[in-house]
Amino acid sequence: MVSRCVIGEIWKLWIGMTKLTYNLDLFDASLIVSALSCGLVTGFILTYAIVVMPGLSKLTDRNFLRAFQVTDEKQDYIAALMAVNERLRSVE
Repeated sequence: MVSRCVIGEIWKLWIGMTKLTYNLDLFDASLIVSALSCGLVTGFILTYAIVVMPGLSKLTDRNFLRAFQVTDEKQDYIAALMAVNERLRSVE
């Protein structure tokens, strides 16, 4: 059986290791940001696969293609609006 003194020393070591005494440099910060963004994108893809694709799988081939064509048209529309917004900002 481990004595209380040893458990106390292990606890002190663990508490000492959990203190944030590490200074982040640019490389470490970019690693953290990239890991979080990869997790976010993975979540979006998983959500799309779980929520949207089962519904689209029930469509016929023609309707499946039409659904993606409509989605692409909306994306083109959003891209065009963003381009117009950038041009208007550059004029000011």
